[in-house]
Amino acid sequence: MRRFACRFAFVGALVYALVPAPAEACGEPEDQCDWTPQPVPDGVAPTATAIPADGELELVVDGGNDSDAWSLAVEVYDALGVAVPGTFIARDTFGRTTWRPSAPLRPDERYLVVARVVTEPSGPYPECDGMAFETVIDALAPAGPSEPPEVTFSTSWEVAQEGAGLGTLACCDGASPRWEYESDPSYGCNGSGEELRWPDDGCFVVDGHGRLVVEYRMVAVDGTDPSERWLMRVVTEGNVAHDDDRGGDVSTSQGAPGCARVELRDRVLGTIHAETYCHGDDDDTERFGEMAVDISESLAEHCEGAPYVCEVVDNEWDPWRCRTWPVREDAPYIDSPLAPEVEPGPVPPFADGGCAVAGRDGGWWAVGWIAAVVLVRGRSGSRRSTRASRHSARARVAARES
Repeated sequence: MRRFACRFAFVGALVYALVPAPAEACGEPEDQCDWTPQPVPDGVAPTATAIPADGELELVVDGGNDSDAWSLAVEVYDALGVAVPGTFIARDTFGRTTWRPSAPLRPDERYLVVARVVTEPSGPYPECDGMAFETVIDALAPAGPSEPPEVTFSTSWEVAQEGAGLGTLACCDGASPRWEYESDPSYGCNGSGEELRWPDDGCFVVDGHGRLVVEYRMVAVDGTDPSERWLMRVVTEGNVAHDDDRGGDVSTSQGAPGCARVELRDRVLGTIHAETYCHGDDDDTERFGEMAVDISESLAEHCEGAPYVCEVVDNEWDPWRCRTWPVREDAPYIDSPLAPEVEPGPVPPFADGGCAVAGRDGGWWAVGWIAAVVLVRGRSGSRRSTRASRHSARARVAARES
């Protein structure tokens, strides 16, 4: 009876091990149209309810991080329902979404603005619904020409942290960085690759780069807020910084002496005024480049023991090759500060002469275990069969001799 029960358990374990575990759902929430950030916009609105008759209409689009999935169409109608010709730009060089009439609007009249988000049938999210938005704007008196505002700037130095890497971190109190596989739910089951992670407040980036921070600000000559009419962007080699918060200032940083082109665009007339500013000289050379980041305040706040770094072996920290930080040349290794890895426990044995099947972890260990048991039992049975055959042969020989 026990033999039958054990064989039944073996067969059941084999079937359980070979049946694939149910796949976990990828992406949260299930409706990909509601992912954050949303692939298709869920809102469009103008930045003002009235514009100068010779000005342009600026729109703000909420969401819509995948530009291949949708497009925006804007139409403007006068009080009689006649379409007003104009030029729509989904994103201009200053990072704005604008519509500009081909000819000045009629002052003191109202216009209907209709904006439609159209999803592309051949795009990655054809099932996401587009949306329509309608609003009324008033045309004001023409604004006319305006003098560009004055641009002022201030400079300061910083040591910017480099990107986190195994060779740029120092840790304390048993913490260590390690690679973890990350899956981005915004792209379903497709993983976004490995990312370097470490316990909160346990590791700190210690390598940095000296940079010069330059903050540009618009100052109107007539005392009014210049950002109501002017936009600013700063163009440097390989980078463009915009006034994203519409506050009239732009901050940039540079890792070497260089120049920047500051452009101001008239939001009414569309004209652009530009000037060039240069910063840094030969006397500042030593303040640029690689240098250590000051993490003393972070260490005092979050660490009890001394910080340390470990050598990188096979793209991992080697826990037996660690030194205190800052690392001195030819400094000796220290006792491993990292917590030992937890080894997996043994498979639970049979109890009271019965048979047991441990919980499944991956499934294939059970197949190997069952195969080994079957092989041993098969060999044992084969040996018993051989001994029985030999005993029977001896009995037949003895019978013939007698």
